[in-house]
Amino acid sequence: MRAIKIDSKNRTVTEIEITQRSKDDGCLDDIYKAIGCDTICQGFSYRNKQHICFVDDNGLIGIEYPKHFFAFRVKDNLGIYGTQPLAGNGVIVKVTPLGNSGTCGLKLEDVRQQVSFFSLEEVRQFIRAGIVDYNTYHAPLDKNYQTIESAREVLRVVDLGAFDKTNGGEK
Repeated sequence: MRAIKIDSKNRTVTEIEITQRSKDDGCLDDIYKAIGCDTICQGFSYRNKQHICFVDDNGLIGIEYPKHFFAFRVKDNLGIYGTQPLAGNGVIVKVTPLGNSGTCGLKLEDVRQQVSFFSLEEVRQFIRAGIVDYNTYHAPLDKNYQTIESAREVLRVVDLGAFDKTNGGEK
């Protein structure tokens, strides 16, 4: 079945095929392989509740810091909504009323326009500037930052020099 993969390292959004081996399988093996992990969680759900994006459940923890991120900014008839930056890769599938995975019905070009990619340094700057708060479940941009680009513009003029120290005082 058709799914959409978000590859944050290569900054690409592509169509992939995943195989449902049995009615109860839910394509987990192919989703794990596409994301590059062994445990997943729901990173984002479209308002219509028909499509979700799975991400690595352990994306923010591990031996190394995550280096590649992506976030959704979706505009619909109710306004703009989205996610905080998500670590690693994602796979979008359709969700059936019974909770099973189904063929993704989203247009690839629409998803490409809804996804923004970030480096670790950009996400750190968002956190320092208060645009992203990983201690909450709020979207990364509030009403003052309607687009990712407007948030980046704010970061270009904010003096982040006071926040350049990491744990241990290194730059």
